[in-house]
Amino acid sequence: MQFEFHEEYRAGDLVVYIPTDQDKNVYKAEIGVVKRYNSTGDGVFVYYSGGDTAACTKLRDLRKLDNSYSIEDLLKRVKEIKDENVWTKYITQLCE
Repeated sequence: MQFEFHEEYRAGDLVVYIPTDQDKNVYKAEIGVVKRYNSTGDGVFVYYSGGDTAACTKLRDLRKLDNSYSIEDLLKRVKEIKDENVWTKYITQLCE
């Protein structure tokens, strides 16, 4: 799969970091939040965790999240699913 992206980013935009190898194959994906552009304009600083350090990331490796409006609901869903899985395992063990 090949990607070439050059979008305009603003502080606070939710993005996905999707770097590619030399054959243009995506090898990972990470969600982040844009802090600001770097001084040359060919990258943006992105927060990838709850810490205070933002990593300078090349524009070609970023993509805006189209459904960033639903992040809060999706995180709730992740918790529900994880809790549901734990509960299901517990019930299964009780029934054995």
